[in-house]
Amino acid sequence: MKHTLYIIILIFFYFSASSQEISVKANFPKKIELGKKYPVIITIKKSDLTSFAEYKQIFPTDFIVENNTSNSVNFSYINNLMTYSWNNLPHDSILTLKYTISTKKFNTENFNFQGVFSYIVSNKRGIVQTENIIYTLKKENKKQIAISKKAVKSDVPNELDNIMKDF
Repeated sequence: MKHTLYIIILIFFYFSASSQEISVKANFPKKIELGKKYPVIITIKKSDLTSFAEYKQIFPTDFIVENNTSNSVNFSYINNLMTYSWNNLPHDSILTLKYTISTKKFNTENFNFQGVFSYIVSNKRGIVQTENIIYTLKKENKKQIAISKKAVKSDVPNELDNIMKDF
């Protein structure tokens, strides 16, 4: 009898833990032209998380980020680090962050965009990254633009350690 009860409890905890399907999807622009604004939408499927959480992303020098999210979230953009943070996540299972990006100058031939959603559950830190997108500068109609492609692990060093150092 004790053995059966033990198995039932284990199955319950297994399905409770695995029901926490957490994902982050970003719609970064396919190309970036100097002086133009581009909307970005980050969709976080957070399941039933309600604890402290942050979404962070590092931008290249000279990029401007403007917050367009109106829900109860703290926003900051300091030294090229954008942060959205919640002391307690809202009860909605899906969160949407909206911001615009622009730049008047490209300081490097290649740069990447990748965000990190970090959260606390059962006193442990969890981390989910967006897809890593690399931008490469090209000339198009005599204009300098940045064209995106999906990154392969060897393309760009992972920025996760820099983003997470203060979490």
